[in-house]
Amino acid sequence: MSRRLALTLAMLVVGTALLVASGLARPVGSASTAAEARKGGTLRVASLAVCGPLDTGLNLHIPLPISFATCAKLFNHPDEAGKSGTQIVPEVVNSHTVSRDGRIYEFELKRTFRFHTGAPVTAQSFADAFNRTRSPS
Repeated sequence: MSRRLALTLAMLVVGTALLVASGLARPVGSASTAAEARKGGTLRVASLAVCGPLDTGLNLHIPLPISFATCAKLFNHPDEAGKSGTQIVPEVVNSHTVSRDGRIYEFELKRTFRFHTGAPVTAQSFADAFNRTRSPS
């Protein structure tokens, strides 16, 4: 069996397992709104894959559902069906500008995003993440 075919089959199995797991997943507890949801606690994930660190700079192979649950992005897609779910919207960005030549992007970040420690997410936080991804060592 060629390496490419083996990789394709492995990805098919992993994708099918994720679909089955997401179909069987149920919310824990009885909180019906985000305001009633408990804050803090422990994230427990049942996965067939070994996850490793959740820092994308140290582990570029984080499963997408875990990455979406734990990593804030400058821009994201809304969690909606249809055409509205394909539009890119700001997540951490409050406003942005692009230079006329398209080479310089400036972002103003929302001040409400925080790390689990309570420290604010800043432009330097994103710069550090980009640098860790580029050079994990």
